[in-house]
Amino acid sequence: MRRVVGPTWKFKELEASRALSNRQKELEHMSVSVEKQAILMSLEPLFQEAEEKGLWFFHKSDQAGEIWCSPEYLRQKQSEDEYVWAPEHWELRNPVRYMDSLRVQAESKILEFNSLASRLGQDKLLRLTEVVGSAKDA
Repeated sequence: MRRVVGPTWKFKELEASRALSNRQKELEHMSVSVEKQAILMSLEPLFQEAEEKGLWFFHKSDQAGEIWCSPEYLRQKQSEDEYVWAPEHWELRNPVRYMDSLRVQAESKILEFNSLASRLGQDKLLRLTEVVGSAKDA
């Protein structure tokens, strides 16, 4: 009976290559983890200030658009590996400005709806009603 023995050096080379690849992946993961921890630690003074003063985190870029996050929401998103950006990418702002931004967006959408309804000959139009008083009264 004849035994065929293949070149074992290829097998050993393949094993070594796989081990190296796995080690590189581990190091990359560790590097990302260390980087994330460094970013989170550098954001801590901003979190403290935001919580003390009732401010929210604001970010604006071409890629992400406008992002407003309460400190609690940002911590949640960062625990899901989202919005893990260094402090220079965030600014603390009063969330009332966010409400103003939402109102402007709502007015714009209503105008767009009414314009389309008019062009289509629809009788129903939308109107934005501003209620004076506290949200607690609603």
